[in-house]
Amino acid sequence: MSPCSIGQFRDGDFRREHAPFRIDISNASQVASVTKEVLAEGYFGKKLQEEIRFRAARRLSIKNALEQLPDPNNRVMLSANKDALGLPTPSLYWDVDDYVIKGTEKTRECYDAIAARLGATRIKHSKSGKFSNRQHITGTLSMGLDPATSVTDAWGRAHDHENLFMVGTGVMPTVGTCNVTLTAMALALRTADKILQETQHG
Repeated sequence: MSPCSIGQFRDGDFRREHAPFRIDISNASQVASVTKEVLAEGYFGKKLQEEIRFRAARRLSIKNALEQLPDPNNRVMLSANKDALGLPTPSLYWDVDDYVIKGTEKTRECYDAIAARLGATRIKHSKSGKFSNRQHITGTLSMGLDPATSVTDAWGRAHDHENLFMVGTGVMPTVGTCNVTLTAMALALRTADKILQETQHG
């Protein structure tokens, strides 16, 4: 979906002012949205087919991935509601702060600059403040020093169970601009080394 990314906005002094971000150039098919558009404009028959091919081949989608600062209010908890088995259902709270909103404003400046360099027309921005799911789930088992605000210690060991370790993206306190797979692998290997070290010297 994103064969090309622009990663130069992930680090720098600007992080004091706004969230860092990555820009992705998407190769997702434009046919469905273009078809809806040209049908609404009254095209039909051979001209409809020609217009779909023409527009879909020349349309580009650009998106971003922003880093969020850790926020203790962004969390998954157990609610008072029960499912069919009588188990508590999840209660999810997630929000974005001004730091991320300011980062979003900077991405729009980048989008406009890219569009200008391409000589683009028919430019459309998504609605301001609209965020979508990136499917990079993190933070549900956040690591930290305080058992009152985290689930594991810095090694992924559960605060409440000495012999229980958690690895993967759940221990990450927040999400960065990059996909999380390599970070998850690094954390897992780090935790495995800790377990081996304790086993060998225990």
